[in-house]
Amino acid sequence: MKGELSVVFADFPPPPGESELGVAPRVRDLLRAYQAVCPGMTYREVDPFRGKAETIDALRAAGMENALDSASGEEDLILLSFRSAGEKTAARTKQVRVDQEFTDTSALGNSRFRGEGILTNAINEVVFTQRRVFFVTGHGERPLSGSGSALGSLETLADALRDDNFVIETLDLGRTPAVPPEADLVIVAGPGSPVPGVEAEALRAYLGRGGSVVVMLDPPPPSAPAGPTGLEDLLASFGIAPRRDATVVSWVVERTLQGLVPTQIHDVLSGKSEYGRHAAMEALERAGMRVVFPGALPVFRTDPVPDGYEAKELVFAPRDVEGIKPFGSVGPRHLQPGPQDITDRRLSLAVASEAKATHGRLVVFGDADCACDLALRQNPPNRTLLLNVVSWAVRRDLVAIDPKTVETEIVTLRSIDREFAYWTAVVALPVITLGIALGVWWSRRR
Repeated sequence: MKGELSVVFADFPPPPGESELGVAPRVRDLLRAYQAVCPGMTYREVDPFRGKAETIDALRAAGMENALDSASGEEDLILLSFRSAGEKTAARTKQVRVDQEFTDTSALGNSRFRGEGILTNAINEVVFTQRRVFFVTGHGERPLSGSGSALGSLETLADALRDDNFVIETLDLGRTPAVPPEADLVIVAGPGSPVPGVEAEALRAYLGRGGSVVVMLDPPPPSAPAGPTGLEDLLASFGIAPRRDATVVSWVVERTLQGLVPTQIHDVLSGKSEYGRHAAMEALERAGMRVVFPGALPVFRTDPVPDGYEAKELVFAPRDVEGIKPFGSVGPRHLQPGPQDITDRRLSLAVASEAKATHGRLVVFGDADCACDLALRQNPPNRTLLLNVVSWAVRRDLVAIDPKTVETEIVTLRSIDREFAYWTAVVALPVITLGIALGVWWSRRR
């Protein structure tokens, strides 16, 4: 951080008869921890009702004299301002309300603290400039609006990117046959029809300027042939070869549907043992998170990777699921692997590649469902995966943080232990202390 970050925690006292919001102490501890490791951060806690002069001085020093004029006093506020090195005025400011958004409840009913992600991204927003992400449209890509089904919309991903200090826009290369120079990242999410050659060349030119592109492909419907995407040559030039004619089959179960019917399971669940050696996967591996791909095609590196490019797998399908080895079902989907299916190699589900000369970065996922609203809501690690991949693509520090479970430790004592603790702490120690004091007094008196 090249500059000074000023943080003021406006701690409004709760109304008479009400207790303080439970997350406020955690917020204070978190901000103090940030200050301890960031020399360029100044932090103050103020009570706007009691220390008015101190509050005014703190806000003036941060360049936010009028920040509390519209505050209701019902919620604590965190006021952030950033002053670039050598500047006297704040370049950017932001207010964060400490409200119920700082906590949520997990599927198991546990209370979770979301403040670390909220505050980290708020600080990121005022310290660093916003980056612009363009979602390509015009070929049946997944919509950014939630008006469609939760399995098709990318609204949750778009909101997560906005919260992570990205500006979201759409891009129709059919109307604008070039990627805007201000674009930091272009995402092609699940095209349903081939991308015309002129548009693929626009993406190639953008990558040649050092741009970044994320492509999410889906297997074709079971009744449709695997047609071209229009991006094959572009992906191959970066050493990436998706197999759109194949679908990864994880395992087979029997379900009672008018009798016992063997059923394919296409949801691929991958844990840390399936993660590749890539910067975007390090946080997921350390935390032991598991990501889900609800129906994916395999994405391989070309053999060999073209000179001047470095391609790495991000995540693989498991080697074994309940004694059954997943395979790539080629052509019409079937239950057991056949001679034409992919059974002789690990099934990679995503590959990232970088051009060494231009530093253009390209990431290809064999699934777009992994980024849809339903997948992100049911499996939060998918959100971390996508945000970390985006951060790697735009060369930004990886700061995606999942909610932390609020753990409360309760110690239960047996009745005999409670009695021992009572007589020791309440009776024995005071008596011993009093006896020592009397002994000292008596010895000095003599």
